[in-house]
Amino acid sequence: MKNNASTNQLPKDRIAGLTYWVYIVQNNITHVRQVCYSICSSRKVEHLAPSQTLVYYRYFDRVDDALGHKLLLESLSYQSLTCVIENANVH
Repeated sequence: MKNNASTNQLPKDRIAGLTYWVYIVQNNITHVRQVCYSICSSRKVEHLAPSQTLVYYRYFDRVDDALGHKLLLESLSYQSLTCVIENANVH
């Protein structure tokens, strides 16, 4: 079995130029939060609906790291998720 470094190939969980986003949007009216996942070729989150506010975001270079983080956020209580959001530096 060849090493990826010697064959100049990226690991299967990485695709050149793609960024994997995990982010939380909050509805401005109902205050319901939604944990989202996106794949993008640039390091920015896609457009949101006018009624949504981006309250947390984080990007990953590896899809398995991004999906693991999404699952972690989805498993947290509302209070714990609030702590994560408050401790993140979202501008």
